[in-house]
Amino acid sequence: MNNTLELSVLSVDIKASYDNSQVASLQQLTSIYNKTIPLQQRMLMQLIKQHQNQPGWIVLLAPDKEVIQLLAKMSQLPLHKVLVIHKQQLTKLNTVIHTTLSSGNCKVVINCGKALTDIDQQYCQKLAAQHHTWFYQYENLCHKLQAH
Repeated sequence: MNNTLELSVLSVDIKASYDNSQVASLQQLTSIYNKTIPLQQRMLMQLIKQHQNQPGWIVLLAPDKEVIQLLAKMSQLPLHKVLVIHKQQLTKLNTVIHTTLSSGNCKVVINCGKALTDIDQQYCQKLAAQHHTWFYQYENLCHKLQAH
């Protein structure tokens, strides 16, 4: 089972500022689509937002410092559902990916660490499909996003 997700990148310009809480909320929401944020990071934020209603953890493996700082700024993201595993905590990336994909508690796994080989990515996609989990390779987010 190979589903393809198409994430549209939205651009919203707010021309006027009002002293209104609804507009303030809209401005926070549109920050995901802020064109000053690199496309790959915007796609990651949109992906997290898209999976916010999935039961279980959204796991980020080895994100860089900029991604972590961006997460901290995005108030509309479900950060209470995001589990970050830092590079220093990963001794065997493939083992951690296998464990998170096989766990019933992790529903979305995004590898921001070392790029996987094509064979390893195919294995992860199959494992994700077997466990009804989503797997993404961060470096591929700007290309075609593949689920499972």
